[in-house]
Amino acid sequence: MDGIFGHSAPIVGPGTVSFVMEIAGQQIRCSISIDALELYFWAAKGSDEAHLLRAFDNGKARIAAVAERKWRRLRNDAIALGAADFKL
Repeated sequence: MDGIFGHSAPIVGPGTVSFVMEIAGQQIRCSISIDALELYFWAAKGSDEAHLLRAFDNGKARIAAVAERKWRRLRNDAIALGAADFKL
């Protein structure tokens, strides 16, 4: 896996946290659902922006790995991660 996070900070929006990753030399727009952060990254339901970003930061290695695997499978310029992407 060679995906790295871009220079811009993640942004909390309606229902998602958006971020940019560089994969194979390309800037890929990504997002993870707040539901996924709550189910798999210990964000409490109804968390404020600071707590969502902390959960994202704490789980970013796993988030990056899953985003890169999904990108390598789909080759889209945008990747949306949901709770189903993190099921074992």
